[in-house]
Amino acid sequence: MRITTRLELTEAQRQELGKGYRVGAKHCFLMRCLAVLLKADGMPATKVGKRVGMEQHTVNK
Repeated sequence: MRITTRLELTEAQRQELGKGYRVGAKHCFLMRCLAVLLKADGMPATKVGKRVGMEQHTVNK
């Protein structure tokens, strides 16, 4: 049985994460911002993980 973690962001949160993804200084920070944005858009953790180089359980954390 799969448990889907649902993530909802406000528009302000989306804008801050988008800004962090565009101008962040460290690669790991950029990937975290992208992972949160993709997960909030409804992408499954397995696909997000493959795209950003993280394990599924890390994405869901």
